[in-house]
Amino acid sequence: MLVLALSAVCVAGAGAAVIASLASSSSQNEAIATALIPDLEHRNAQSLVEGSPQLTGLGVPESTSTPGRLAVIMEDDARLRVQRDRYLELGESFTAFETDVSLDSVQITGDSATVTFTESTTLQRSPYETGEAAPEYAYSFPQEATLRLHAGTWSVDTLTHETAHTPADFPETVAPDASPAS
Repeated sequence: MLVLALSAVCVAGAGAAVIASLASSSSQNEAIATALIPDLEHRNAQSLVEGSPQLTGLGVPESTSTPGRLAVIMEDDARLRVQRDRYLELGESFTAFETDVSLDSVQITGDSATVTFTESTTLQRSPYETGEAAPEYAYSFPQEATLRLHAGTWSVDTLTHETAHTPADFPETVAPDASPAS
């Protein structure tokens, strides 16, 4: 589901041809949000159990990512799968998810856009051993992205949450203790 809830839109250094109307701005914002969704969904799919339709169906977002972003995605995928495996070792597994994006601000300068947005994701957990449904796990947090416009299509170049937040703003990552055993 695509959610466009804009609180600020700024187009800097653009000529009159670029700023044709508010509808054009809305169209650009929708195109930007549409470019972000595959990146976020691919990342979230890495948390799902093997065989999940979303895990197998959401490939690497090649058509909406720059080459630099694709390299980062490939590095992140391995780490995310390790985290998924740690969850499984602890008896926790996720089977599906839903991700929404709400654009908070968009600044377009020529063929570059800087976007702050809020991702809201809900993960469905595997049922308990008794067959009883497990409650969903949900999170929502702001992020920032830069995108590049190439041949009329926006592509994600960077995606981060590090600039505006402290570690206390994020859920704790499950990982083994890295210190050597004594």
